[in-house]
Amino acid sequence: MLEAPGGVAPTRTPAARPRTPADGHRPGVAAINLLRDGTTFMDMSSPGGHCLFDPDDLLKRFNGWEVLYEARSLFAAPHDTTKNFITVVARRPSEA
Repeated sequence: MLEAPGGVAPTRTPAARPRTPADGHRPGVAAINLLRDGTTFMDMSSPGGHCLFDPDDLLKRFNGWEVLYEARSLFAAPHDTTKNFITVVARRPSEA
C-alpha cells in the first residue's frame, strides 16, 4: 500500500454501486473523475480522511452501463509526487 507524506497510509473504500433501471431509476449519464491507486500527492487530503480507488473496481460498478469515455491520467505533482486519475463517463441504459 502507498504511504502518504507524514507516514499516513491512504485507505481504500469500495465505490458505491451505480443504480440501474432494475432499481427503478431513470436513464442518465454519470461523469466521474477520481484519484486512483498510485497517487502519492496527498497535500489536498486530510490524514486518514481520504481513499484511493482501484480503477478496475470503479469500472465494475458500471456493469450494464454504456461507457462513453474512459481515461487514466498521470500528472507530476509537487515534492516529487504524482497524481493518478481515472475519468469515466457512462450512460445508464433505458428500461427494456
